[in-house]
This record gives sequence, structure tokens and C-alpha cells, in this order.
Amino acid sequence: IKEIISENDIYYKFTHQKIREYVYNLQSAGKKKLLHKKVSDYLEKNLNNNNNDKFLYPNLIYHFERCGNTKKAVQYKIKNLSEYYSFFHETFPVVFDNTFKIQLEDNIINVEEKLLEIEKQLISVQDESYEFNILKMELSYLFGRYYIHIGEYSSGLEKIDISMRLAETIRYEQYLLNNYKQMIYYGIQVHNMVTMNKYINKSLNIIEKMDS
Repeated sequence: IKEIISENDIYYKFTHQKIREYVYNLQSAGKKKLLHKKVSDYLEKNLNNNNNDKFLYPNLIYHFERCGNTKKAVQYKIKNLSEYYSFFHETFPVVFDNTFKIQLEDNIINVEEKLLEIEKQLISVQDESYEFNILKMELSYLFGRYYIHIGEYSSGLEKIDISMRLAETIRYEQYLLNNYKQMIYYGIQVHNMVTMNKYINKSLNIIEKMDS
């Protein structure tokens, strides 16, 4: 083990990855699970609700999965996939640096496959909690966004409708706006001005209420 000193902290790390793996594999299954929980909790506490959080998502997913917290793993898989959408599939893409682009490409190969994998995990922890409904709302939105983007409109509209209904139920206005935006994009793509105008007006009504 070697010592690393930064401006504010002192860290310790193994001198070689193979040594770390050897020591890790000597631990019991229970101890491994406990260590992964400690690491995931530590990483989550270090999130700052800013643009740098995205770099921690893959590690959070890894450690939450290995400590058995499927719901948390799903939460960060959805966040990670949302960042992918913002980079590759948004009408006005967000600009990220090359490091994050490489990280995304390494972690996300087939979008639909990833969505179905997350859906399967989410079903395994299904309950009636507020947190579960949030995750289902967010995942349905991502499904709808993906299907509308590739032109599978029937599947896309079905998923967006599920997300909208959940957003209305839990009164999540920002996600209502997100879903309305996808309906506006759909209206533009299929040249349906009635649908586009309907959801523009719905969006304006929510924005007016939020500003009042």
C-alpha cells in the first residue's frame, strides 16, 4: 500500500491492481458486500448536484449492484443513460468533454438493450413507493424518447403516456414538461400541427403556474 497526499486529504491505495484483486478475493461474500456498500455510500455523499456528478455514475452503479441495492443501481443507470441522450439524441445536444464522451461510448452500446435491462431490474424491485414511481416515470420517459427518436411512434407514445400519467399523479411538473417536449418533437416529426400546438399550450400553462 502506498500513501498519496493531496492538499486536504491523505489517501491509501494498492501499489498494483493485481494485489488489490488478490486481497479482495480473500474476503468473504458478506464482507465484500459490506465493502461495496461503504464505497457506494461514500461516493453518493460526494455528489454535488452539478455537471461533474456524471463521472461517478458508473462507479455508483458498480458498487450498488454488488452490495445488492438494485433500486439504487437502477437510479444511477437511468441517470447515466439520460446523460447519453443529452449528448447524442437531444435536439440541441449538451456539449461534454472528450473524456465523458469516451466513458459513455464504453458503457452504452445498444440503447434499447440497456433500457430493457434496466426495466427488468426495476420490475424485480417493484413496490408502491414514491421512489419506485419516480424511477418508472423516468424510465418510461427514456423509452418514449428513444422510440420517438427512431420513428417507432406507437411504442414511443405509449411509453410517454405512462410517464405523463405518473408525473401527473405525483405532481412532478418538470417531468410533465419533459414529456410535453417529446410530444412537441413528435408533432414536428410527423407534421402533426394539432398535437404540437396542444403540447406547446400545455407547456406554457405549466410554466405560467411555476412562475406565478
